[in-house]
Amino acid sequence: MATKLSSDDFQKWLTAPEVVTRLKDLGSRLTALSALADRLKAGLVGSAAEHRTINLGAVESGPVEIPKGHWNFDGVAVDDVWETAQFTIWVQSSERYEKERRDYFGVRFDPDDIEAMLAAARKQRPPASPQQALASRQPEKYQRKGHVTDTQMKAWYAAFKAVYGGTARDVVEPFELDSARGFFQDKEVSREDVRKAMSSDGPRTPGPKITKA
Repeated sequence: MATKLSSDDFQKWLTAPEVVTRLKDLGSRLTALSALADRLKAGLVGSAAEHRTINLGAVESGPVEIPKGHWNFDGVAVDDVWETAQFTIWVQSSERYEKERRDYFGVRFDPDDIEAMLAAARKQRPPASPQQALASRQPEKYQRKGHVTDTQMKAWYAAFKAVYGGTARDVVEPFELDSARGFFQDKEVSREDVRKAMSSDGPRTPGPKITKA
């Protein structure tokens, strides 16, 4: 941090659980937190604590900057900080040979640095396929969520037949399939689903036989 972090600005920084939520787009929790660990060690993500103690002594109230060297995960209980926003680390004393205990409480992270991390990850992703791009633009209520059921298809065919009449054919026409898919915009509908629903009219009349020349 180039300038001393004020208490007001510190309250705008992200808590540990908020960071975990933000990083979900990076994949698994392990992958996301490993990537964050690398950036903390390199000093690319700013961090600070509301309180700190040294060797369990007097509480120093902050915000207190956490040096990048204190994110050495060989000496810190990594998982604890993401759940409790506090951690303990033993660091080499500059004056003595023995190590000193440092406890940080109420840890927060610079939101601009977290956003920079996410932006860098987005640049590395391959472009979305046309199908993925279309799905991402669709309202959530129109995105496919599971397969249509036989009962639902029977309800569609009852409505379809009331308008267009029954169809005693074994061949499903494109407009029939389009009608069923339009009826269930949040479900997967196959040609076989349509054929089965229409079979409730009785035996099907085979469609024209196609012979190879």
